[in-house]
Amino acid sequence: MQWTRRMWTTTSAAVLVGMIVLSWWFLGRPTEPTGFSSVPTMVTNPVSNIMVMGAHDQPLTTRRWVPALVIVPSRLPAWAQRELSSRYTIKGKRLAQVLWDGHSHFFQEALHWDIDGLYPTKLQVVMARHGIPQTFTARVAGQAWHNDVVAWNGNGFASPKRTIWTTVNPSFINQVTSALPGGGSVVAVTGDGGLLGQVGSPAGRAISWQPHPVGQALTPLMMALALMNPHVIKGLSISLPEQVLPSLAQHWGNKGIAHGLKILGWDDQGTLPGQLLPNPPLPHMTSAVMTTGRDLWGTPDEVAHAYLPFITSGRLVPLHWNVEKATAIRGPKIVTPQILEEINRAIPTEVVGGIVFHVWRPDANFAIAYTTYHQGMVLVLEGPATAQTLTLVDRAGAWLGQG
Repeated sequence: MQWTRRMWTTTSAAVLVGMIVLSWWFLGRPTEPTGFSSVPTMVTNPVSNIMVMGAHDQPLTTRRWVPALVIVPSRLPAWAQRELSSRYTIKGKRLAQVLWDGHSHFFQEALHWDIDGLYPTKLQVVMARHGIPQTFTARVAGQAWHNDVVAWNGNGFASPKRTIWTTVNPSFINQVTSALPGGGSVVAVTGDGGLLGQVGSPAGRAISWQPHPVGQALTPLMMALALMNPHVIKGLSISLPEQVLPSLAQHWGNKGIAHGLKILGWDDQGTLPGQLLPNPPLPHMTSAVMTTGRDLWGTPDEVAHAYLPFITSGRLVPLHWNVEKATAIRGPKIVTPQILEEINRAIPTEVVGGIVFHVWRPDANFAIAYTTYHQGMVLVLEGPATAQTLTLVDRAGAWLGQG
């Protein structure tokens, strides 16, 4: 039976609906929409009010005032009620709500409606800074969300400032972004499991976040785990990758393959805390699915995480991005340094400013580079970025060399 990995799609934050619900008690129908501005309200959208900071207190987000609308459903004309209700969740007839829908064409038109029950206002939202993926900051905010009170501050509706500190380093992102070709993706993880950067050019953002076939990307790890098993055939060579997976499939069997993948983090849980959807269970497999790796689906996070044993003497440390929730857990030791060294000898190296990177290029769509220098680093390059592997590794090495 074909083994298909999970497919979830991270929610795009380019079109963002902010429904901010406030308690507004009033009698009768006032002729003017006065009074609502001073009433506190509970924010229901987790993206709109949390500042996200990167390493060394470098901001990943910025606060902006955006045009918004106060909706009072009981005052709306029937046609406007139908139009708004068909697109947004309108909560009650006498409950005022503040609406922001980004650059939606419908929302931009509604801003100019001159009707009772719909009043212009401003809303303070948090957006990703230039070069920082909005999907990442949205995911961080969603993981850290609590119901905060917002209120009118003289300019519009705003919430108390809340801040989350992450491991993401904007200086690293800037270092590699300028060399990233269109459609390419780069994910970097440090040796302690911290997410250093996750960047995709406009056409490459999907592969930087979403699961897709990883092909031969895990071959070195699967071989290392197999060599820990005395029942697996000896004599496998990483220099002949096209023979490794079929041999493992034949001699390790589907149960061994499934066990090995779970050891590497391919399980029912989210690889990175805060991902929008959990991973589904691994389906039943046959040995044939490992002949090419095309049926193995994963995210770049998972691939980078799986390579951490190469820079941690065989330990699979947990992956994280939230500094406050970082754990001191070192992770299980899943393979011996001797076996890793044996595989390392067969993987090509690149030397950048005295820093040695091992670079595994299983095909034209993937390249994985890793080094033990300083805190260690794993890079996962995909799409057109693989054609610039040496340049991107050089940029990463130069960044590491700075400190």
